[in-house]
Amino acid sequence: MATLSDSRRNMNGSAVESYHQQLFSESGQSAHRYLTEDRGLSEATIRAFKLGVVADPASGHSNYRGRICIPYLVPNGDVMKLRFRAVPPYEGNAKYLDVAGGSPRMFNTQALTRGGRTIYITEGEVEAITLTQLGYPAVGIAGTQAWQPHFKRMLDGYSRIVVTVDNDDGGAGVEFANHVSAEMEDHEVIHVKAPEGHDINSLFVAESADAVNDLMRRALSTHS
Repeated sequence: MATLSDSRRNMNGSAVESYHQQLFSESGQSAHRYLTEDRGLSEATIRAFKLGVVADPASGHSNYRGRICIPYLVPNGDVMKLRFRAVPPYEGNAKYLDVAGGSPRMFNTQALTRGGRTIYITEGEVEAITLTQLGYPAVGIAGTQAWQPHFKRMLDGYSRIVVTVDNDDGGAGVEFANHVSAEMEDHEVIHVKAPEGHDINSLFVAESADAVNDLMRRALSTHS
């Protein structure tokens, strides 16, 4: 696993604090509406994950202007990685951008400190944030290609792994879930597939928290 220099940690932390404050400024109103109205995230969730917007870019971040900043926080509060998501409409731009030279990491490793024998894995950060808001211990992986060998060691303490399966991406969600199952083959791995046309976040926004909870209950009841 790649380490991060103290200077890089400090730079990341400063950028995250600035972008988080910008989200609550006049220049961040559009991004704030997107997170709260389009993605259903609460103010408490936004603050807990220190989500932000790049209204006034830090040095070297001009390419991310106008994007949502998603920091990869670790339990001690350090920021190990920054990811930037476009606010719709994308107008041909990439949905996500990473800082050049960064290594793939697991999102929301704070969930690994909660205890328990079950962990939830989502394909993407927003879905992990959504499940956390609903009370589930969830980590996010930014797609099949982002899986790293040391992720297995991080998850080995769990007896049951629940993988949410996106159903709005032409099969990529199934590929991701199957990849996790193969990597964690010595664990009980349960796939929870979203209804057609949805992922966990869009189901939550379009219907309700109850819809997500019911989906989880039905899937888990077959493995009890």
